[in-house]
Amino acid sequence: METITGTAAGVPFTALPPAGVTDGPAPLIVTWHMLDAPRTDAAFAAAWPMTGVPAWRVHLGMPMCGVRMVDGRLDAVIELIHRDALMAYLAPFLYQAADEFPAALAALRDQLPVDDEPVESSAVRSAEP
Repeated sequence: METITGTAAGVPFTALPPAGVTDGPAPLIVTWHMLDAPRTDAAFAAAWPMTGVPAWRVHLGMPMCGVRMVDGRLDAVIELIHRDALMAYLAPFLYQAADEFPAALAALRDQLPVDDEPVESSAVRSAEP
């Protein structure tokens, strides 16, 4: 199965299917990308694919980054940082990510064949470089 891109409750995501053959639902791992490179969901999926993990690996796009950049420009983000790095940029950024997560998670559960099972620790260890 190929990489899947889409939106979940308005949040962009890049999803990598479970490693190996699965006959049904698989566990779900959700991450957010970093603010520095790799700074988009797709770039983070490419940089940290977690190859070999038998779970859906879904990387969400953070607010004010990539396609969600303020006014579509980095200049607007820099202006917020210069105005007040904590209250004008970081606080809204984090609050928005936390606020939208429950709806995004519910939408991912509707879109992908996932379950509530944990990822087996032996599988994760064997997938490490």
